[in-house]
This record gives sequence, C-alpha cells and structure tokens, in this order.
Amino acid sequence: MIFRAPILHFGALYYGGSTMKILPDFYFRRITDIPVSFLVQRDIRALILDIDNTLAFDDDPELPGEVAQWLHAVKGAGMTAVLVSNNTVQRAGGFAKKCELPYIAKAGKPTGRSADEAYRLLGAQPTQTASIGDQLFTDVLFGRRAGCRMTIWVERMGEDIPKSIRIKRRLETPFRWLMRRRGYTQP
Repeated sequence: MIFRAPILHFGALYYGGSTMKILPDFYFRRITDIPVSFLVQRDIRALILDIDNTLAFDDDPELPGEVAQWLHAVKGAGMTAVLVSNNTVQRAGGFAKKCELPYIAKAGKPTGRSADEAYRLLGAQPTQTASIGDQLFTDVLFGRRAGCRMTIWVERMGEDIPKSIRIKRRLETPFRWLMRRRGYTQP
C-alpha cells in the first residue's frame, strides 16, 4: 500500500491527484456578523455549523447570548441547522441541547463521511446548504467535500489556542495571506 502525502499549494490541497479547494466562498469575523438576509438572498435553507471557536469558546458549555440570538434569527427565517463536530458526544450533545439543534459528534471532519447524515438531519440538499466554521483544514474542507453550495470561514473565538490546533493554524497562514491578497473581506 502506498501512502500519498497531501501537498499544500496556495488555494488548494492536492491529494492523490484530486483537488479540493480549501479557501472559503466568504469570510466573516464572527458568526454573528453573518446577516441572516445574506444567507436567504443566496437561497441557503440549511446550515452545517461547527461548535468550538465558531459558536462558543473552546470546550465552553455556555451558549453566548449573541449567538443564541443569531440562531433564533436563523430559525425565524425558516432555516434548519445541524451541529457537526469532531468533539465527543458529551460535548456536542450537551451544547446541541442548549441550541435546540440536532448534532453529529466525532464527525471525522474534514472527511465527508458524516455529510449524508447531516443532510438527512437537515432535510436539505447540498445545493441549499452552507457550511460555517473557524478552521480551513477541517470546516471549510469538510464543506467542500460534502458538496455544500457555500462555505463560510469565521475567525476563531478567543485567544487561547490549544496545542493540537496551533500546528493547523500555522499551516493556514499562507492561505490567510492569499485570502488577504485576493481581497477577502466581509460582504
């Protein structure tokens, strides 16, 4: 068996000859900066949401008030949402209960293996779905592999970066640079 290591290249991840873009379609500083009308105007009816550092601080069991308000507005616009997390059932399930949303724990992002389950829980098709998260190599790449119509990258919440994430953050640096060069700003 031959293992092919992924080769990083500006704007794409080449793995075994296939190309998967890891640059998002849109960038927002925080998830609460995304106007619900922005999603509705683009015919987005369903959201795949990351938990840690996107909706809440890393491993924080509390749902921030402004995020709760944003989720309420999303639901009020008739959209559905599912939480897709690489974290444990205990973490994802406890947080999902506070959000009153379905969830998938230990999702295996960035592989698209949990995408079918996410679409089943959403009751939506990929062409109606946006994926939102704080990591290019997990959340954005998952959204691409899952076939989402739109991927949105948000900056991570909080300042403390767990050691396991620091390496990925360093690998994201050239892509962040490329995003700045291409003029990625909040719409």
